[in-house]
Amino acid sequence: MKQLALFFWVVVFSSQIALAEKGFTILREKDWFLEMSGDLQFTSSEASQIENATFNQDFSFSQMFHLGLNVKIWRGLFLGFQYGYWSAKQEYTVGTSTISDTLVQHSVGPSLGVEWGNPRLQYRFLIVAPYSASLFIERLNPDRQTFTPVQLPISYEARLQINLKFSSSVALIFQGGYRIQDFGVFKSGSENFLTSGNSLNMSGFFVGSGLGIFL
Repeated sequence: MKQLALFFWVVVFSSQIALAEKGFTILREKDWFLEMSGDLQFTSSEASQIENATFNQDFSFSQMFHLGLNVKIWRGLFLGFQYGYWSAKQEYTVGTSTISDTLVQHSVGPSLGVEWGNPRLQYRFLIVAPYSASLFIERLNPDRQTFTPVQLPISYEARLQINLKFSSSVALIFQGGYRIQDFGVFKSGSENFLTSGNSLNMSGFFVGSGLGIFL
């Protein structure tokens, strides 16, 4: 069955390339692009500054989900709107207590980008500035405790996408980039999340993949 599916896609790709060489293609340009993707974020261990803690898992790796809608405004230039969901978890021991922290962020913001390539393979470079619409850290120790930022931050990210088109409407997305994300100081009442009182900086590189739909 797998061999049959592979043969099918080889035939489809070969036929489309042959048609394109003769001046025909079903991979026509479309102005709207809907994208859904997931990222793995790599963050410095400095983000996990908890005194006297032995970590089983820290914030070094976290996951993020993107949903975006972009529209071409002029040749290779496009504008978009992005929604992001970020989830990160750490678990550590202080003395005899095992504590877990879960960070959750919902963000929305604009994006600006350029694209180039050919009907089969497209490259996109985006600058995104998401604003944290909702941001908190929930701690289980074993009671539930919620930390919120003193001020909701704005993030900045640069993202390079490679879009491999299967048809005029569907493409696979492969992407990577760097995200500048300083969440600031988190507090629960008068208690700081980081005992040092420093801001929680989770800037770092990310890689991901997803699905794109041309509208």
